[in-house]
Order: sequence, then C-alpha cells, then structure tokens
Amino acid sequence: MATRLATSVVAVTAVTVAVTSVVGVRSGMQATERLLEQRLASIRSAELFELTSLVESTRGIVAGLADSPMTADALDRFATSFAEVELPDRATLAEQRDEVAERVARDLVPALAAASARPVGPRDLVPETDVGVHLHHLVLQRIAEPDGELGPTLARDVDDPGGDSRWAAVHADLHPHYRTVAARLGADDLALVASDGTVVYSVEKAPDFATNLRIGPQSGGSLATTLRSFVTGGRDPVVTDLSAYEPALGRPTWFLAAPVVVDGELRGMVAIRLGVERLNEVLADGTGGDEGFGETGEVYLAGSDNRLRSDPRRFREAPGAYLTDAREASTLTDAEVDLARARGSTALLQRADGDVVGAAAGDGSTELLRRVDHLGRDSLMVATPFEVADLEWVIVAQLTHDEAARPVTDYRRLLLLVAAVVMALVTFGAVAWANRVVRPVRLVSERLRERRAGLAALADDPVPATTSRRHGCDEFQRLVDGFAAMDAQLLTRRHEIEVAHQEWLDVLRSLLPSSVADRIDEGDRSVFDRVPSATVAVVVLHGAELDAGADAVIATLDRIAERHGLERVKLVGDSCFVAVGHRQPVLDHARRAVVFARELVDELTEHHTVRPGVGVASGSVNVGLSGSAKLVYDVWGPTVAEAYALARRVAPGDVAWSEQTAERLPDDVRDRQLTDGGAHP
Repeated sequence: MATRLATSVVAVTAVTVAVTSVVGVRSGMQATERLLEQRLASIRSAELFELTSLVESTRGIVAGLADSPMTADALDRFATSFAEVELPDRATLAEQRDEVAERVARDLVPALAAASARPVGPRDLVPETDVGVHLHHLVLQRIAEPDGELGPTLARDVDDPGGDSRWAAVHADLHPHYRTVAARLGADDLALVASDGTVVYSVEKAPDFATNLRIGPQSGGSLATTLRSFVTGGRDPVVTDLSAYEPALGRPTWFLAAPVVVDGELRGMVAIRLGVERLNEVLADGTGGDEGFGETGEVYLAGSDNRLRSDPRRFREAPGAYLTDAREASTLTDAEVDLARARGSTALLQRADGDVVGAAAGDGSTELLRRVDHLGRDSLMVATPFEVADLEWVIVAQLTHDEAARPVTDYRRLLLLVAAVVMALVTFGAVAWANRVVRPVRLVSERLRERRAGLAALADDPVPATTSRRHGCDEFQRLVDGFAAMDAQLLTRRHEIEVAHQEWLDVLRSLLPSSVADRIDEGDRSVFDRVPSATVAVVVLHGAELDAGADAVIATLDRIAERHGLERVKLVGDSCFVAVGHRQPVLDHARRAVVFARELVDELTEHHTVRPGVGVASGSVNVGLSGSAKLVYDVWGPTVAEAYALARRVAPGDVAWSEQTAERLPDDVRDRQLTDGGAHP
C-alpha cells in the first residue's frame, strides 16, 4: 500500500511539473516578447523624441538667424563687398588658380573620387569665378606652411583672410560670431548665400564657398535645390534629406536652411550643414540609445528608399569588422563596402528591411516584427515614421532573436534542473510520507493478526490514535486587525502630507506669481521666460536714515510702485529692483517707470532723509527662477544691468533713463521729467 501511495504521489507530481514547465516556458516566451516589444517601442519613442527635438530646435535656431536683422545686414555686407573684390592682374590670378587647383588635386580629389565612385577632377571643386579663386587662395595662404603643405591651422580659425578688400574686413568682423554659432550647433559648416546663388560666406571655406549655386559646379546639389525653393516663393525653413555632398568629400550630409527676407524681398538664405555623425550621436546617446539595450540591440534611421540614414551600432563600434560581416552576408556589395570605408559611413549605402520600412511609412508604428536585419541576422523589430519637416524617414529599433530568446533558454535550462531536483526530493519525501501515513494501518493490521493468533494482549501497545486541531483563526484575525491599523495610519499620514503640501503651496504662491508657483508644484523647475519689452527701475538709497528707517522707506517704495503698476522684484543691499511689463504686457511701461521714479524721489526727499538715485532702462529681460538648491524668482539681463549702472552713476535725488526708455516716453512726460530734474545720458 505504501509503495502504491508513493508511486501515485510521484506520478501526480511528475505530470504537474511537466505541465507547469511547458506552460511556464510558453508563457515566459510570450512575456519576453511582450516586454521586448514594450522595450523596443519605448526606446523607439525616446529616440523619436530626441531626434524631433534636434531637428525642431535646430530648425528654429536657423529660422531665428534668418529673421535676425543682424543676419540680413551681414548678408548685405558680404554680398556687396564680394561684388567689389579687386582682383590682381591676370598673370597673378592665373598663378593663384594653378595653386588652388594643385591643392584641390592633391588634398581633395583623391578622397572625393574614392567616396563618389566616379571620375573626379579639380574642376569639380575649384570655383568657377575669378573672385572665388582669389578668395580661396587668400585663405589657402593663411593655412599653408612655407613648403606648401597644409599646416595645423584650419580655415575656420582664420578671422582675417588678408588682402585689402572690404570683404576681408567684413569677414574679420563677423566670422568669429558665425564660427561660434556653428560650433554651438554642432554643425560642419554655416553659409550665407545671396539671392543670385553666390555663397558669399562660409565658416569652413569648403569647395562650395565663393561658388554660384545656380551655374557653378554645385548647381545640382541639395543646397542649390533648397535655394531654388526659396527663389520660387518658399518661405518656410527647409530640412533636406541626407545626400553624398561633394564639397564634404562625398560624406552623407543634410542641410537646414531658411530664407533671409527683408520687406518681402528675398535677400538670400542662411544654411547650416550637418553630417551623419550628428544623427549617430542622438541615436547612440539619447534617452534610449544603445547602452542598456543588450549586445545586439540598436536604433537606426531608414529612408523611403530603404537605405539607412544613420550608421548601425556595430559599424560605429567596429567599422572594419562590420563591413566584413556585411560583405559576407551579401547586404553590401564590394563596391559599396569600398564606398563606406572611404566615406566613413554606411548611410545611403546599407539597406534596411523593406517590409518594416514600408509598414511604418504606410500604416504608422508597427508591432513587433520578425525579419532579417542588415547583417543577415534573424531579428525582432519595431518601427515608426519620423514625420517632421517633410522628411520621409523611419526609426527602427531591433534586437536579434537569439539574444531576445536567451532569457527563455536560460529559464528552460533552469526549469529542467529544478524539476529534476524537485522530483528527487518528492520521491524520497513521498516514500517517507507514505510510510508514516500507513504506519497506524500497519500497526492495526499487525495487532489484528496477532490477536487472531492469540499472541498479544489487549492492554499491550495500544494502536496510536490520530488527532486534528484547527489552527489559523486567531492568526487571520490578528492579520486583519494589523492591516486595518496600518491602513488607518496610512490614511492619517496621507492627510498630513496633503495639508503640509497645501501649506507649502500657499507660501509659494505668496512669494511667487501664481502661474510660476503652479508650474513649480507640477515639478517644472526650469521656469524661464524672455520678455521682449519691459522697463526696469533700480533705486539706490543714500542717506543716514537708511539703517534705522529702512522698513518705512521700503513701504513707501512699495506703495508708490503699486500705484503705478510696478512690482518690486528684489532688494540687494542699498539697491532695490523694480520692474513693469515683465509679468504681463503694458504699452506704457516706460512712462510708468519714469513717473514712479520721479514721485519716489520727491516723496523720500520730502518726508525722509533719504535721497535716492534712480536708473531706468527699457528692453528685453529674462524672467524666471534662478538657483538650484534655493530657487529665487528673479529678473535679469542687459536691461537690468543698464538700469543698475545708471542708478549708480546718477547723483542722489536724480533720475536717469536709457535711450530706449527715452524713445518710449510721451513728449509731455519726457519734457516734464527733464524740467523736474530727470537726466538722459
């Protein structure tokens, strides 16, 4: 009986373990695929956000540059001076053309020929005009060593290209600014192009500098296409697709450009050139990125032609090994491998899975798909379209199937090991348990046999009796009581936290504007606004009463400020900063500030022994929170600094205002204030 009972227990356990293992492995695989899909989708969405931020922010900066009066003025100065460049005599000019062509043939043509897979000559990179050759020669002289070889100095580092032309003077004046702009944007180049197609300025002085995009060697490039769209009436900023740009020696390049329009007339355009490395940086180091994404996980861009617009992760980590694997997998031809090696990038060469790209481009984001990747590996992929700036790109996140299934494989192996251990333990345990269970029956059976044989007495070794007790009622009751007590305590704590939070918010609203306090309460610590037009008055207090009667003086200041719609921002030492128009637009903010300043001087001079000096300045100000550990609501910027400087210079009892303030004052207010003692530096 014990053997049959133990066998039954072992058999039931074996079936249970087998069924549980099969269900567990299947569930584990399904759960792994769901988690993987969520992970890939999360990384895809994160990279979409990062890439969108890059394109939108850079496009906004380029549009801001194009709309800036400084850029329009710079473009006019460069274009005018470019047309006025005085050329040397024909013999000298011929020598300069030969030197430029020699440098191009030695340093640029071989690299471009390797990266473009077509015959290339110096005429493809030498400017078509004499002015272009002359300007390139000036820059070449600045960066070349005496032996003619290029030195460590880069063209972008040359502020003054030399020569007596007005273009060189304009370049020396403006180049440092645009060089800094290009560096901050991470751009390979920044160019100003006149409306006739002439590239009148370039940070890098690449081969497209000083050429004409309409008739020159680069007339068929993406930059020339962008200019034509502006000439035909386009006014929105343009973001181009990647292309093998010859002035960048065939490297994959994309442009962000915006037209420069003055009084409805197209003056030209401002364009920045970015390489594929900028896209690689975002995809590798963004919120999702490659780190923490396994050994084979990666995110990349693909275009509507099913060609990559960024480099795969493995290429960035080991270019040589990647190209070898791609050639063996037949995903890149020998010619394409040579091009990728010359360009330093597989963008525009490496193919992506057409089904994944097509599904994402046609129907939006895809579910988890199992496809063969760009190295011929069985992979799991999700994709979503990049619908920004009319770019027909798709973001793909993928992980090889082997790596994705690795946790399930490990789980299956561990499950088999655990099942073997469990079966061994259950077998020994079942035998012991069965023997213990049947022991009373065995004793009874033995006693019955002995009694039938007359070999035992009734009082000797009685048959053991089994007893049962009910446990758990008290323990469950104590568990419920403990849970109820804990729940009540949690509710009390929650109420206390809500009360404390409301008190904190009330204090914050008393110190800051309600909108700012609400944004801080929502977790936004980067409260910052730039107000284009406001007026700041700085009051410097002089007098013996300042220490003893400071509260009364400040109360008087606050009362007069409130009467005229001004707000005291901060009090630093003997200086009080007051502003108007920074919280909400006010048309007459300059008049209010000047009238406040004059009334404050009169009030304090008449009723106190304090003679304030007041400086008033108008213009743009920065408004927001400053500090990190201790947040302070503040107003700052050049306008604040100008008002403070005026207040420090003006004599006690006088008011000084800036030229911008004077321009905003009504004639009657300005004349009256000057008559009463106001000052206008």
